[in-house]
Amino acid sequence: MEESKKPALRKGLRRSSRVRHFKKSLLIIVSKGAKVINAARNIPGVYVCDVNSLTANALAPGGKTGMISVWSESAINSITEALKNYSIIDAKERLKTIGK
Repeated sequence: MEESKKPALRKGLRRSSRVRHFKKSLLIIVSKGAKVINAARNIPGVYVCDVNSLTANALAPGGKTGMISVWSESAINSITEALKNYSIIDAKERLKTIGK
């Protein structure tokens, strides 16, 4: 008679983490209200992010590059509009007022 299969004894099993989680390898950046958000959120390995909530950690998790990012055309248009209003001189003035 064959023995029943048991999970391998690892520390994770004692910490009740029996399911392995996949790393996210693809980042899809979209504008607000895109239907891709609902379509891709259940695909393992895919992370969908809005342009307004985009962070450096989403682009390079753990400070390591290697996340493939796909930009929608509307996301590129919205980020270029946001960067037109932003200038380096204004940023330096803001930093001076924060330091005071």
